[in-house]
Amino acid sequence: EQPEPARPPGSMKEGFDQGDTLVVREVLGAVERQPVVPRKKKKEPEPRPPASAYSPSLGRWVEISPPLGPPRPVEDAQRYYMAVALTRRGRRGVFTRPMVVSLQPPPSPPTSVEVRYDEKTISVSWEAPSDLRQPTLPPPSDAALLDAKPLGMPSLTGGFNTFLSPVPAPAGANGSAGPEGTGVVTPGPAPAPLNKAALSEPRFEEPVAAGVTERCYSVTAISTHQAGPVQSEPSAPVCVELKDVFPPAPPKNLAAVGSEGAVSLIWERSEAADLAGYLVLRSEGGGEPEALHETPIAETTFRDEGAKPGVVYRYVVVAVDKAGNRSEPSNAVEESAR
Repeated sequence: EQPEPARPPGSMKEGFDQGDTLVVREVLGAVERQPVVPRKKKKEPEPRPPASAYSPSLGRWVEISPPLGPPRPVEDAQRYYMAVALTRRGRRGVFTRPMVVSLQPPPSPPTSVEVRYDEKTISVSWEAPSDLRQPTLPPPSDAALLDAKPLGMPSLTGGFNTFLSPVPAPAGANGSAGPEGTGVVTPGPAPAPLNKAALSEPRFEEPVAAGVTERCYSVTAISTHQAGPVQSEPSAPVCVELKDVFPPAPPKNLAAVGSEGAVSLIWERSEAADLAGYLVLRSEGGGEPEALHETPIAETTFRDEGAKPGVVYRYVVVAVDKAGNRSEPSNAVEESAR
């Protein structure tokens, strides 16, 4: 029996399989944030002036100043990451392309997160942090402006992401990522936001999923810098219990026809995905209406064979959903049996 080959340093005990999605979390300390000074290259000759003109008053060629333009952008502090696959024997594959990560301070988490819902939609709203880099608001559409080309620093925009909670703790928040300068690789994928693109407004909506009884959300703020976006810590999770307290629509166009020893009723169907049926209510002489049956019926017709001949009854119909919510009563009709 041959011994198991040594695993590459830093790999998990079980290793990884081809096609696995991995998440890398690294805690950056002061040492990791120190800028790296590249090695000096061979000194090159000074470049010739980009443009020059002969000055008769000076009797020589002079350099022409470049036209006014935007200042050169200040480079963000950046960190570069690459991934490479290792065999069990430690042989390296091909490095991926470098991924640039901005080391600018992240914005504060959003605050005042609220979750509301109705029969069809869940709405999440929050307040943007004061230190979020927001895009410049466009002028009103009716504003009279001259044609112009903006000069200056490139615009820095901000946005938001909405996640389903519980959101995993940030790297190092609970010591899982180790001390400064170390990282932990775990099977992924990383939590993905519910929104496909960063949200420009502090709100998010999604449809109520069938069978879901509780939903929890966290929100992050994003500041975009030259080197890329920087995301805040997630806000505290806010949960909502999705209770069906929304009654179905009432039946319409209730009609009644008296006949020998009975009153026949007919109405239009109530549109409700979770409809359980209908209850027929009857009252006499201005009294309170009472249901003529305990269990909702699925049909949109009913024959009241308990009606006394010559007595005028008042009928209404209500729709009932599977959660027991009753609709408003339909239009009322009066009829008597013969």
